[in-house]
Amino acid sequence: MQCNFDRGLDKGARRVNFTAGFDFPTEAYIRAYFMDRQQLISLYDAGIDPYSLYPVEEKNPVSVATVGPVKIAISIESPIGLSERKDIPLPILGVTLEPVWKGHVSELKQLIVYVPEGIKLDLCDHKFEQVSLGAKYAKKGYTAYKLASTDIINERIQRYPYQSFRCAIVSSDLSLIHI
Repeated sequence: MQCNFDRGLDKGARRVNFTAGFDFPTEAYIRAYFMDRQQLISLYDAGIDPYSLYPVEEKNPVSVATVGPVKIAISIESPIGLSERKDIPLPILGVTLEPVWKGHVSELKQLIVYVPEGIKLDLCDHKFEQVSLGAKYAKKGYTAYKLASTDIINERIQRYPYQSFRCAIVSSDLSLIHI
């Protein structure tokens, strides 16, 4: 890199600080298993491991993220018991942004969460809106939810580099979910 100074500098050593900013998309996913909630409860009551009935290899799924300056960690109970009843506790999806490289995150531009068709996000601690995405970002068989505003996150991100989001998972149509 070459720098020219119009006014010139006196001879001697100088300390130079260099700052760079760049966009770095990061993705993550977690394998999730869905069951009818009443069926799941019945299996647990009978002492039956739901995974013993299905060919499931990963019984304790962990999120997998692309390499980059920010790690996305996703947490969810598994298997997920879904019901159209409103009087039972809802499963929770958690998403945490964690800086992993030296430096700091200066701005979150957008956060998009994809859930399988037939599932919707509800009762989030930050507002998410269902969105239609262009062909570049759309994922067949999934519904996209976008963080409505990053303003509050960007105000806090300098003091609190770890940012977390939580939403309840609600079944909008159990017939769309392949159990």
